[in-house]
Amino acid sequence: MNRGKLLDVVDGLKTVTERQAAGGRHSGKAKGANTLQRLREAHQRLSASGEAVTRAALAVEAGVSVRTVTARWGGVA
Repeated sequence: MNRGKLLDVVDGLKTVTERQAAGGRHSGKAKGANTLQRLREAHQRLSASGEAVTRAALAVEAGVSVRTVTARWGGVA
């Protein structure tokens, strides 16, 4: 953990709530990008194996929920 990582982002924010919100936005973006990458890699594996690329199959292969696949489907397929 690097507590100083977001100093440039939170500089000037006065309250703890504002700082926590900025940290949450940063974390959400990072996790979202990681999930999308996992889905793309799972899509490639399924396509290469000749299996049908369904949302359910993609969810199992990537280790996420079908709801997550559906939400990110446009960026994957």
